[in-house]
Amino acid sequence: MPTATHTPLDRAIIHHFVVEFYARLRKHPELGPIFERRLGGAWDSHMERLTDFWMTMLGGGTLYRGNPFDVHRKIEEMAEHQFDDWLALFEAAAKDTLPANLANQATEKAHRIANSLKMGLFYRPQGLNQTAP
Repeated sequence: MPTATHTPLDRAIIHHFVVEFYARLRKHPELGPIFERRLGGAWDSHMERLTDFWMTMLGGGTLYRGNPFDVHRKIEEMAEHQFDDWLALFEAAAKDTLPANLANQATEKAHRIANSLKMGLFYRPQGLNQTAP
């Protein structure tokens, strides 16, 4: 991992991080099976798509075109508490594989994304008449 205070964004670095993060996630007792059921044999294409996603999130252009909320909304077995484990795995992989400036930026974005997804997927104020999409 480079030690420079500012390392430029590079697809190879981001791809390495994404692969390492998902290798860790696949070993998680709850998250691994969820992703395995959803992705099956499509891990390689998922790594490319997520590399595009994180390149976009970190300012590397608009490589990713998709709707993360819609994708996650369809995962019935997902629970709110799993976001904490996802973030812990993400932070550890980012720290271990990315230069500090990119690790910090990615971790900050990941927290924002996780909070947004949790609010959209699980927040149901009491007293409001909620209808499922």
